Amino acid sequence: MPRRQSRKKFYLTGFLIIAIVIGAYIYSGYASEQGLLEEIGKPIPSSYYSVFSSVSGYYGLPNTSYSSIFYRINGTQFFPNQTFPLTVHHKLLIVYVGAEWCPFCAAERWALVIALSRFGEFSNLHYMMSSPNDVFPNTPTVTFYNSTYTSNYICFQYYEYQNRSHDALMSVPQNYSSVWKDFHSSIPFIIIGGELVQNGSSVNPGLINGQSWSYVLSQLQGNTQFRQQVIDSANEITAAACSMDGGQPSSVCNESTIKYLSQLLQLEYFGDQVIG
Repeated sequence: MPRRQSRKKFYLTGFLIIAIVIGAYIYSGYASEQGLLEEIGKPIPSSYYSVFSSVSGYYGLPNTSYSSIFYRINGTQFFPNQTFPLTVHHKLLIVYVGAEWCPFCAAERWALVIALSRFGEFSNLHYMMSSPNDVFPNTPTVTFYNSTYTSNYICFQYYEYQNRSHDALMSVPQNYSSVWKDFHSSIPFIIIGGELVQNGSSVNPGLINGQSWSYVLSQLQGNTQFRQQVIDSANEITAAACSMDGGQPSSVCNESTIKYLSQLLQLEYFGDQVIG
């Protein structure tokens, strides 16, 4: 009997230890998730901007499997009535339409931030996560809402039209919303220089959803699939901008990968026509 009781105590103790470990693991995961959710809407630290600047200086090698992500809209047979300004105050105009709940916007914002960091500087970006109830739930990102972008070359206009809860946040002007509707109002939606449109994301949110912002930064700085997709998308946006703003700044537009992509864009969309 004593031996049986000893064995019973041993099993009970083992089960108790396992239960404690599992409970602690579940609690730590819950606490970690709650900690991330509490950061939503807070300004990102200055160290993030340093990472953006550092990563934006990396272009990689020209992507030989290049497949354009753009549509041409201004004056084409497909969109004959759409006319947009090329510039605002002599700066190339780039327009972004998205929503804070959208996981594909969440992924593409990283590429857009890297691309635009080559031409200027962001400030007052805030932590954001995509909706917990959509595909790729809780994809970590930043929101452009209430942010500022300063550049000598680009005027960036953003419209986060709904927040993380699908409530109205910013209204999209009619001249942009008209062509946006031609693309079934899908997001993310980016107009570059009134000529080219990017409809959708070329960055996979499944590579980062459910992760922390610090995880994203580590992915951006490492040799990762996520970094490669972000850089490829940023390069295409950069090349489109360089094709339309006279190749400025030269430190960006004369980079070999960007020159290669700019030439492809020129041939694919405009032939021998001089853009801008």
